[in-house]
Amino acid sequence: MDDLIDNQYSINGCGIVGVATFNHTEKTNLKQCNFPSMLDALKHRGPDNYQMWSCPNVKLGHTRLSIVDLSDRGSQPMVRDNLVITYNGEIYNFKDLRNKIQKLGVNFLSGTDTEVILRAYQLWGAACVQEFDGMFAFCIYNISNNTIFLARDHIGIKPLYYYIDNSYLLFSSEVKSLLKSNYIPKLINQELLYKQILFSSNLQCNTEQTLIQNIYSLLPGHYMTINLNNGNKYITKYWDLPTEPPIKSNNDLKEQTMHLKYLLENSINRRLIGDVPIASFLSGGLDSSIIAAIACGTLRNNKLNCFTINYDDQNTTITNSDCHEDLKYSRIVVDSFKNNISHHSVNVPFKKFPTCTNR
Repeated sequence: MDDLIDNQYSINGCGIVGVATFNHTEKTNLKQCNFPSMLDALKHRGPDNYQMWSCPNVKLGHTRLSIVDLSDRGSQPMVRDNLVITYNGEIYNFKDLRNKIQKLGVNFLSGTDTEVILRAYQLWGAACVQEFDGMFAFCIYNISNNTIFLARDHIGIKPLYYYIDNSYLLFSSEVKSLLKSNYIPKLINQELLYKQILFSSNLQCNTEQTLIQNIYSLLPGHYMTINLNNGNKYITKYWDLPTEPPIKSNNDLKEQTMHLKYLLENSINRRLIGDVPIASFLSGGLDSSIIAAIACGTLRNNKLNCFTINYDDQNTTITNSDCHEDLKYSRIVVDSFKNNISHHSVNVPFKKFPTCTNR
């Protein structure tokens, strides 16, 4: 079962995890859940730091992959006033939001986007998610009113899974971490398993369910509020794909092209923030080449690290496939921006599987 869970739900990045009990269940306590094992299961996601925070009815944990503010001031779980946050992701407009919040008289103790999320929630509550441009999954615990706020980014780039019953709420970046609690029954969701076998695309399945019964994924563009005093849970959809096109269809081709160029440049440039070297995958195809070209135009004084997968035996064992073209075309892009790109070829062995024949 562990292999099944690893293959389906393991995504690298920071890791968040938490356990909470409801006050009305006097016989329960946090010792019923193996929280250290839950946190240990996420160590591979965050090699730079590993911390937890706890009070009598809540435990929060975080494994950190440092990107913004590499100092200890960016460590999580982060506590400010009566709020505690554990967060995985990146808010691309956090500097603009920080300036906006500072003008409202709020002081910051770090240079992280984590604190920006926390202060935004402090000011605007659940509506703060409308301010964020980025990818995120986070939990904020309000010590004063004993409530938990879970939120996931607009299109679900960052994972967030949870289990809830009459006694406990458990959440994590990975399903495997939840199973390490030794509290949740390890039962396969047979219905979803059948659907994933029958349908070629997971988009045709109920994405709220997972392959483990009673473990759910918080849907993209949703947040959930849980009152730990009475166990009440509220899930709210805060975003959906727009129904109207961003520009009118009768605009001429040149105007539409300029608008697309603006959107691409703005989107890519927002993602070039961080206190670590910037890197990108480069296959030599249209998408990755455009990203590399725009990024190089922005990182004028710094080199963009580009990585291309190269199959060791590609010339002899791979046929009728575009994958052997990746290194060839990526080198063309690198030659065009050789002063701004540091190119890395990653060799991956290719195993040719035997051909099935009818007998």
